[in-house]
Amino acid sequence: MCDTPLWAQVSRLAFCGTKFILVGDWNQYKAINDRWCGQGTNTSAENSSLLHAMAGGNVCHLAVNHRSDPQIFDFCGSIVPGGSRAHLSMQEKVDAARQEFPATKRRADYSLVISHAKRRRINHEMNVQLKPKCGAVLLKAPTTKQANAPQDAYFRPGMRLVGCMDTKRGLLHNGGWYEILAADHSKFRLKAENGSELEISAQEAMAKTRMTWALTYACVQGLTLRGRVRLHDCDHPRMDWRKLNVGISRGTRSDLVEIDPR
Repeated sequence: MCDTPLWAQVSRLAFCGTKFILVGDWNQYKAINDRWCGQGTNTSAENSSLLHAMAGGNVCHLAVNHRSDPQIFDFCGSIVPGGSRAHLSMQEKVDAARQEFPATKRRADYSLVISHAKRRRINHEMNVQLKPKCGAVLLKAPTTKQANAPQDAYFRPGMRLVGCMDTKRGLLHNGGWYEILAADHSKFRLKAENGSELEISAQEAMAKTRMTWALTYACVQGLTLRGRVRLHDCDHPRMDWRKLNVGISRGTRSDLVEIDPR
């Protein structure tokens, strides 16, 4: 989601005769730490005159489900503003989600978490647990102060990675999904989602990709997770209906979505 200062800059293009196509979901995340003139912005721009002018007064609401089964779609629609569960407290929404999507003892393909510390811990546990007896290469992560820092890991053919970077380079981009075809201490050969292959250095792979067993809620917006998805931290003080909505709606089948128990 664009923040207010960026909207202010982009909107100036309207004076050049630029036509805008604006795409988004007001029920997903707001811009992080959005501020204007030093003050926080607490109101939504959804019905603002700015967006009305940029879009020429046109709006189209997409309401047909193309990602998941009806159970996921209907539940997510019930917890957002205007939904049948919108009036419930956050704890009541979580309790309803636990009833709708109970946890099992099956291994999750993707664990959604709030903190990067928990992301790194789960990824480390799964990486060690699934390490083959041979054919894996251990690489040390570079030292960095960034919150979404990479971590030491065993890399092997068949392992999946997700892009984590600011700028696109060829087929390598932020949020892109890749399968390792071959890996050693000098280079990686990857297969992108479109089937194309690319080769990058091991150093670049460590810096610009992350393991996918655990992902933060902040990074999964827009992704489709085909496999078993487990939502963690649902009782965390920073959990809100937007994260619950985004997390559940990443799944493709209701029997593959689970809410971690207390």
